[in-house]
Amino acid sequence: MLKIGIICAMSEEYTAILEKMKEVSCYNWRQCQVSSGKIHDIPVFLILSGVGKVYAALATYYLIEKENVDVILVTGLAGAIFSQLQIGDIVLAEQTIAHDSWIPLY
Repeated sequence: MLKIGIICAMSEEYTAILEKMKEVSCYNWRQCQVSSGKIHDIPVFLILSGVGKVYAALATYYLIEKENVDVILVTGLAGAIFSQLQIGDIVLAEQTIAHDSWIPLY
């Protein structure tokens, strides 16, 4: 069965998703708070990583290596670069760039 991992940098994002989950179990891994449960009967692993790409990388490692997820979603939008974006909008990137190296990451 498909398992989904969701990475949240901020507690507001984490809490909003956690409220939608059923059969929740919470625990800590290193500095991260992790919750496992289900959304619409789909297994979900929700992780509060903290802000920054190093924290996101650690959370990604955990989800892949320890929970064997099939898909990873990342919440939030750093900098909200488009003024017409609203809370709850979904943005799908065609290309990304690391802010500190200007090297495309696709």
